[in-house]
Amino acid sequence: MKRILLIILISIFSQVVFSQVYIEKQSRHRFAQMTLGLDLQSSFGGNTKFVDPYGNIQSTILPSTYSPRFLIGSTHFWGHADFHIAIPMYFQNTNRGNQEILSFKGVETIFKYYPYRIENNKIRPYIGLSVAPFYHSQTNNNFEYPYGHGLNHTSIPLLAGMTFNSKQHLFELGVCWNYQNKQDYYISTDNVTQIETAPIFATFSYKFMFETTIALE
Repeated sequence: MKRILLIILISIFSQVVFSQVYIEKQSRHRFAQMTLGLDLQSSFGGNTKFVDPYGNIQSTILPSTYSPRFLIGSTHFWGHADFHIAIPMYFQNTNRGNQEILSFKGVETIFKYYPYRIENNKIRPYIGLSVAPFYHSQTNNNFEYPYGHGLNHTSIPLLAGMTFNSKQHLFELGVCWNYQNKQDYYISTDNVTQIETAPIFATFSYKFMFETTIALE
């Protein structure tokens, strides 16, 4: 029994340490490597409108926000692709023009392509896209009875960035362009206008990469 447990532990340890076995041979058991990690995402730009106490429509710039996210996914095609989801763990409320604003990106499904595959101690550029739900709401505290309307829409932002790999560790810097950021929004019960949610997001992420199928080979 002890021998069996020892073999299992050695097998698991070897799968974690040798996370780049796909470089040695491109077999079906080396096709993908699982990843777990965290990232910090910041938003930049965008503007919204609101009704002031005198009934005039005013405009204000959306402040930058940040959101930590949990990442789970895997690299595929022997280091040429990365598919994962990013789950937000915190949403930041902001205040501009006496407006309580909540504007964020929900659970994002991300696809990245590497023209040059991920390899140890090398920086690799990537391009990609994602499927991302966006949410925006604002409460107008200029009035005794504030009006707050929620807006939901799904976009397909474009991605670009760079990944540095050190053994089983992946460090990434990336940008996201949400070109579908113009949306109609009710700033009161009878006033609809066009707002612009954040068009640019920047991310810094860390992921731990490990092999789970090489033992089958």
